[in-house]
Amino acid sequence: MNLTLIKTTLDDHRIAKLAAIAIALHMVEAIIPSPLPGVKPGIANIVTLYVLHQYG
Repeated sequence: MNLTLIKTTLDDHRIAKLAAIAIALHMVEAIIPSPLPGVKPGIANIVTLYVLHQYG
């Protein structure tokens, strides 16, 4: 039985941390009441755009 090891890099850890931050921001954003129904500011998208810019 072959077991393969997955090598993680510093970039993997950074992206995982940024994903956790984006999820936390999304959860905080869901708590904040919106002035218009169905409209959210999309704060978590800032992290997504940063990751795309850095690692895209």
